[in-house]
Amino acid sequence: AMNNVESLYPKEKQDSIKNIILFSMLIGKNEELKEADMDVLLTAALYKDLDPSILDTLPKEDVAFIKAVIELHKADKTSLKAICSKYNIDITDEQKVARLINISACLSDASELDKARNYQNDPNYINPKNLQCESSGKMVKIALQVAERKATREVENICNSRPELYGSIVEKLKSKNVYGNDNRELN
Repeated sequence: AMNNVESLYPKEKQDSIKNIILFSMLIGKNEELKEADMDVLLTAALYKDLDPSILDTLPKEDVAFIKAVIELHKADKTSLKAICSKYNIDITDEQKVARLINISACLSDASELDKARNYQNDPNYINPKNLQCESSGKMVKIALQVAERKATREVENICNSRPELYGSIVEKLKSKNVYGNDNRELN
């Protein structure tokens, strides 16, 4: 899925979608989604911000269900009946409706956790009250760490582009081992 991000989204949107796919995988695993539901979740995560008609080109029998997941994750849950009607999902099929709600909750939480990308000295940037899945609340710290590492790498890239100006910063980053225990060299 990550390889498709570059071909589907402009550069400024790619990090967000990659984070949402990552968080979707983690949440789906923690929520013990079945393999078929995980496939729906990851497909929805990849296509969530695109024109829904692009899904019609997918060789999937559950395109309508994926579209419903995408729409429900962005909507107020009072819209469930209308969304089911729009995508021909039988509202009386309790198992299918429960799957729809659960998968869209995972996607919604992944989108909420992605807000950490914009974290700026505000530990409340992600509101845990907006998270729906039990396991998502435990992932706020992970989301903030992902954002922090991304920011550190961006600083590293800037510093490495002009070593004559920023060499001392690169040395400080090396000495502080900002990448934890992965012993990665700064290039």
